[in-house]
Amino acid sequence: FITGTPLPLTDVVVNPHDGAMYFTIGGRRVQSGLYRVTYDPALATAGAEETSEPTVVTIQDNGKVRVDGLPVAGDEHLAATLAAAQPTFVSLEVAPNITHGAVIEVLEKVTALGVAKVTLASVESVSDAANARGLRRTLEQLHRPTDGAVEQIWPHLSSEDRAIRYAARVALEHQDPAGWRERALSERNPRAALTALMALARTYRRGELGEPPMIDTPIPDWNHLTQDADRAAITSRVLESISQLPIDKLSHQQKLDTLRVLTLTFLRIGPPNADERTSILEHLESSIPAATPELNSELAQLVVYLQAPWAATKLVPLVTEAPTQEEQIDLARSVRHLRVGWTPELQQQYFEWCVRALSYRGGASFGLFVENIRNDAIALLSDADRERMKELLEARPASDQPAFTATPRRFVREWKMDELVPLIESGLQGRDFDHGRKMFAAASCFACHRFDNQGGAVGPDLTILSGRFSPRDILESIVEPSKVISDQYGSVQIVTVKGEIVHGRIINLAGDSFRIQTDMLNPSALVSVDRKQIEEMIESKTSMMPVGLLNTLEQDEVLDLLAYLLSRGDRNHPMF
Repeated sequence: FITGTPLPLTDVVVNPHDGAMYFTIGGRRVQSGLYRVTYDPALATAGAEETSEPTVVTIQDNGKVRVDGLPVAGDEHLAATLAAAQPTFVSLEVAPNITHGAVIEVLEKVTALGVAKVTLASVESVSDAANARGLRRTLEQLHRPTDGAVEQIWPHLSSEDRAIRYAARVALEHQDPAGWRERALSERNPRAALTALMALARTYRRGELGEPPMIDTPIPDWNHLTQDADRAAITSRVLESISQLPIDKLSHQQKLDTLRVLTLTFLRIGPPNADERTSILEHLESSIPAATPELNSELAQLVVYLQAPWAATKLVPLVTEAPTQEEQIDLARSVRHLRVGWTPELQQQYFEWCVRALSYRGGASFGLFVENIRNDAIALLSDADRERMKELLEARPASDQPAFTATPRRFVREWKMDELVPLIESGLQGRDFDHGRKMFAAASCFACHRFDNQGGAVGPDLTILSGRFSPRDILESIVEPSKVISDQYGSVQIVTVKGEIVHGRIINLAGDSFRIQTDMLNPSALVSVDRKQIEEMIESKTSMMPVGLLNTLEQDEVLDLLAYLLSRGDRNHPMF
């Protein structure tokens, strides 16, 4: 009932003497404040119809009534249930086949309670499983072969609720594909069609045509392709169905689903023929690069499987320029299987990235994972290419220090707060989300921080930064990181009785042993110090976050970065 941006809540208490709630905001030298909140019955009643959740009364297509999803038995039970709920706002949902008289009867009982507001809506279909949870559970009961289940399942393949759509798809997969295959191939509702086609590909192993190839299907030899006629016919029908969809009008998730259907079809049913492959690649070529990392990932896997002659030209720059190491590695993992379209320049770029990626940081098996990507790519090189790039293929990172994913940039200017504040006071409209994300990488933010589930984890997650800090506070923390140091990320300098000096962040205390992280960019850089051997421990006044991170950015780039930080990952935010 209280919102604000930013609203850095620090404490809250209810005073038992005056009944008011008090809360404070502030912390870390941002604007502080004390608020007192009291209850005003008149004000609460006046705003109830606008702010409260409605009590939902549903008249189902079988004439039965539910209140907030729960069934009521008879008129007296309905009146008692409504009275117990004490609603101020009722939403009456009515199935299309319900008579006017039946609606009036329910309305009379609602208005008799003095409800301030009643809304009336006609709903397309209301069954006994009217609430979403009940419907999902009903569909889950069909996760076994069931007579007549397909008719019950099909309407929910197009549900906007992902959980319901998932339950419906799994239920469909448990029914005999012979009974619904043609319906799936002729479905024209995009959401239902994609869900049904995905089910068809996933259940093909239980189909009439025998077992498909192993799941880890090798990339076909497209110059000498052999196909099973029955499998090829089904693949062609799936491609024909997808071609009928309005691809340009599909949502982001539906585009991902389309790519997933194609991938599953080729892996589990069979590859496309030569003409189909050519047509698919013609459509996909203009789609790369896509608007999101998720689409780029799926597209990369697909075009490498199809061995697109232009794939190296499109994908290698994405590998080297993607803002996070996660994106780079994901794309490089796909590209390693590419056999065609390579030039000496593209090979040079790819294997230079492989060397640089060896100094990225991750878990215990991270280095081996990157090494395996490089080894798989080397295995596809000709003897002549191996000889030409011998020095590069044997190269190791020049330094043990972790590498940044962003390409080094030239110095622009040393930004000061008195220069930046006037810029943000003029507003942040018309900014560029994708460019802001690139600047997040260019300023090395991804190296330490997560944002929208991407990036490093040695610093705080910045996704909800705008909920705690104003634009000015955010800029100040970047330009002057040592002005306020969080106690969660502060560092210490330890001097031992032997005169040794250890500088870093205390991450653990086990018994008498301190564990000190000496390099924020390298989680495995740990030193143990016996607390009994500590002569002096001093809290550092210098942040482990470096200064000058904005100094390679132009004015518009700074503003795009700030808008990105304030967006919480929402590319549809009004700032963009």
